[in-house]
Amino acid sequence: MTADDALDLTAVLIVADDAEMDPLVRRHRDMLDAAPVSVGPKTVSTRGADRVEIVSATAADQLLPGENAPAPSYLAALTMLVEDLGRARERVIESGTPITPVDSGFFVSGRDARGAGLLFTSVR
Repeated sequence: MTADDALDLTAVLIVADDAEMDPLVRRHRDMLDAAPVSVGPKTVSTRGADRVEIVSATAADQLLPGENAPAPSYLAALTMLVEDLGRARERVIESGTPITPVDSGFFVSGRDARGAGLLFTSVR
């Protein structure tokens, strides 16, 4: 996959220790000046192109299957928008990187991405 394949970084996903969930949601609400909304297990704040998704540690496995939490709260994943999801999947697999299919595309574990996980989704 090349930089030309990625169109945009569309969201960041933060896993929050359950006790820190409400303060973290308030902090991002205030930073973005955007009212948070619940979307499945996530609380999402969006302003323009900026999107912050927060999920509690106890619900994180619903979005990050098989991921081991490196800390009680952490930057868990970046969502990448790609033009052609099949092509991106093919290139990631050809590189020897394991993927996990998810409803909106595919996921590369933070272990394999050397940090935060990568969720790939498409415009199609």
